[in-house]
Amino acid sequence: MLEYSRGPKAFAFASLVSRMKCLAVSFRELVLIGQADAARLIARAFLETSELATVSMADTEFAIAYAPDDLSFDDQAFWKRNVGYGKIYPVLKSVYVQAGLSGELSEHAVSWRKEWKDELSGAVHGAAWSAFQCAIVPSLESPGMGVAKALGHLSAHTPALCKVVLDEVRLFSEVFLNLLHSKTVPDNLKGLGTGPELASTLAAADTFKELFTQLEDNLVPDRNALFPEPDEASEEREETQQSHAPTPRSSAADC
Repeated sequence: MLEYSRGPKAFAFASLVSRMKCLAVSFRELVLIGQADAARLIARAFLETSELATVSMADTEFAIAYAPDDLSFDDQAFWKRNVGYGKIYPVLKSVYVQAGLSGELSEHAVSWRKEWKDELSGAVHGAAWSAFQCAIVPSLESPGMGVAKALGHLSAHTPALCKVVLDEVRLFSEVFLNLLHSKTVPDNLKGLGTGPELASTLAAADTFKELFTQLEDNLVPDRNALFPEPDEASEEREETQQSHAPTPRSSAADC
């Protein structure tokens, strides 16, 4: 997509999408090696980058002001003026509405991301629960148990974390496709050429939507099953241990 962008408005969007791609790959790799807490940092960065990319689809002034190819660009000044302290949320909501989402759904989408960014901020700032889950991983494979293992064991928090990123990809894709196919295509997206890269992007978006619809329920496991009460977990472990215990040999007196 970056290769086919034309002009500063399209370049801002394409460069932010490139960052989303890099973050998504990093997130996947961290999850696969059992680093769920580190993946939280990537998930938060992904949500924030998606916000910038979404607004840059339709807001001309925002896209022009965001100039990643300008060596004199002041990121802090841009953030204070356009992003920080909740300034980006009203603009983000307006883009959702422009893309055809209802006012209620747009408001919910903004509230949802606020809640998750707050939730994920603990991993960024070294919350106590974050440190604990790095030391003792709550097991996805053996609910109710903790694993003191640095690599390779999937956390029970992994499904919900993956669902956050996938929900954001679905929302972002829907907004992008709706704006691209709208009667009045935003000027920012008109700068994207119609080359094979864009065609590949559209095909990938359709495939993702189909797969997500089919598999979404698998990403919403029963939380009570993943995090059983201590007594329940102890009983389950005891039953498992008993079922795997060797059968006592018959004594000579029994023969």
